Amino acid sequence: MKMNKKGVSKKVSTRILSMIMALAITFGMIIASPMKKVNASSNCSNPGTKLVWNTKYSGTLDARGLGVGADNYYRYDFSVDKSGTLSISADIDSLSFGSFMYFYIYDVSNKLVCSVLCQNGHKDLGAYLIAGDYYLTADGIVPGDNCNFSFTSTYEACNETATESIYKKNNTTDTATPYTLGKQYTGYIAHNDYEDYYVFNMKANGFVTYSVDSKLTKHKIEITNTFGDITYKQAGIEMGNAKYKFFLPKGKYYLKVEQDGWVGATYTFNLKYSKLPKVKVKKIRSKMYSKDRSTLTVKFTRNSNVDGYQVMVSPKKNFKAGKKTVTVNMNTANSAIIDSVKRHKTYYVRVRTLKTAPNGKSYYSAWSKVKKIKTK
Repeated sequence: MKMNKKGVSKKVSTRILSMIMALAITFGMIIASPMKKVNASSNCSNPGTKLVWNTKYSGTLDARGLGVGADNYYRYDFSVDKSGTLSISADIDSLSFGSFMYFYIYDVSNKLVCSVLCQNGHKDLGAYLIAGDYYLTADGIVPGDNCNFSFTSTYEACNETATESIYKKNNTTDTATPYTLGKQYTGYIAHNDYEDYYVFNMKANGFVTYSVDSKLTKHKIEITNTFGDITYKQAGIEMGNAKYKFFLPKGKYYLKVEQDGWVGATYTFNLKYSKLPKVKVKKIRSKMYSKDRSTLTVKFTRNSNVDGYQVMVSPKKNFKAGKKTVTVNMNTANSAIIDSVKRHKTYYVRVRTLKTAPNGKSYYSAWSKVKKIKTK
């Protein structure tokens, strides 16, 4: 039967569509079909080969999927009883263009700790770990060709004051490490432990100086009270030595040290307590302004760490009667005026510093030594 052009076109289109579908199905079967496992004693075993430091290991990877769920990977088990650095010196060859392989590190709960992509050639790798049980895998996708790898590993423990582990971390307020003000402490930030908490007590109102010698590229700190209020925070603390001073009222607090850059280093810190600074009464001047009244001008030393000063005068040496108080809310001030005191009378004068907490409440230092003056 003779067909018109429309019919021919339709028939040709149908045949082309059928061919495309057949190719797609065939290609899909190739992609999805299982491949033969690499024949190696350390391959895909659970548990894996026990990793021995400074021992060379090698293997071959072929075209497989990524991850422990795939059947083409090498597993090496290891344990570390102290936090520190795992170093791997690896050599990879025979990777074709577009191919790659990974070294993965998992903890015993199969949680991925870190991974590093590798290409042909030599590669030095580092993983920063807290104490615990782990396993290392060599894994990858190698389209069309096999990939050969070899590596050796070493481990160097850090000098952490109290060893953390994957079973016991201090990364919450509930698990915070007890800390005593004035003590030096060394902590460690790792791939699987990027923050540390410490709990301490302020027995009196005062300043705390955070002094740190850090090997971290950057870190940050945060001080919170038992209600979760942030009373102080500082970010972008660079590698090296640094000091930061802040005021805290009496109470219980938590210090959080957290990475603010690359992980994998120690930090040694000290929290030192100091009282609110006292100032001295330098000079008192009296001036008559009426027939029975005078003013007192009290000059005192300044301190840039406080928020202001409080001056008190009284005709009684114990300040229990007839007292007058003036508050100066400016730390750059060095004098205060007391109005309307009686003429020809002896007055006692003292001064103290004040500091305002984030909650708006003022806290005071001890009083200065008392000085006296007889008004004009």
